[in-house]
Amino acid sequence: MDNYDAGLALYIEGIAASIGASYFAVNPMLKFIAKYIGTSIGTILSSPGAINDEGNRSGDLGETVGKAAIMLKEAFDKVTDEQWEKMGREAAEQAKEKFGVEATDAKEVFDGMKDLLHSLANLSLAGAVVSGVVGATIVSLVLLSNATKVLGPLSASTDIATVGAGNSLMNLVRYIVGRNRLAFVTAASLTSGMAAIFMMRANSTAAKVTHPTGTKAPDFKQVYLPDLPRQDAKGRRFDG
Repeated sequence: MDNYDAGLALYIEGIAASIGASYFAVNPMLKFIAKYIGTSIGTILSSPGAINDEGNRSGDLGETVGKAAIMLKEAFDKVTDEQWEKMGREAAEQAKEKFGVEATDAKEVFDGMKDLLHSLANLSLAGAVVSGVVGATIVSLVLLSNATKVLGPLSASTDIATVGAGNSLMNLVRYIVGRNRLAFVTAASLTSGMAAIFMMRANSTAAKVTHPTGTKAPDFKQVYLPDLPRQDAKGRRFDG
């Protein structure tokens, strides 16, 4: 298990520790702070590992699309001039070039998704680490505050110190939560935008394929392929 996979567990530990501390805290301010911290962490609960995996998958899809365009070009390069004489080379070349452009566009979208998701995974992991540390710290502060209640004169000064430290933790969590929320909302908007662009291009291409009005079909001549069957199992010819 790598650091990304451990991120979700850190979030859960931070939430559990903070909420638990809020229940056994004697000082009302620490009780409030612990509850606030646990609830706030819960609003950014996420899985850095899952986000990072999705980024890797987007990168793999981009590589696949890019390789498809390269493979198509290599296949065209292997066609001899004699073979091209039997097919509409100009129309086929246009189709290849068009696919190359669209494949490049698609790869850019997938690569953009990969970079965006990897950035979010890093941000989520940072939030997870802070959550784990803050959760453990607030528990320590509550335990210290509770323990000093039996020490008489030291109780007041300890409460002041622990509440001050608790407020610092709360401000840190507020900053992390605000930053992560903004990043995820922005990422969601960017992802939706990229998906819309991708679908718009895909729909445009599909429309041209299914309604090729005004487009010229490749002028293929009949080519005899000896390995293909010419009749079905009952002896009926496929060409009528």
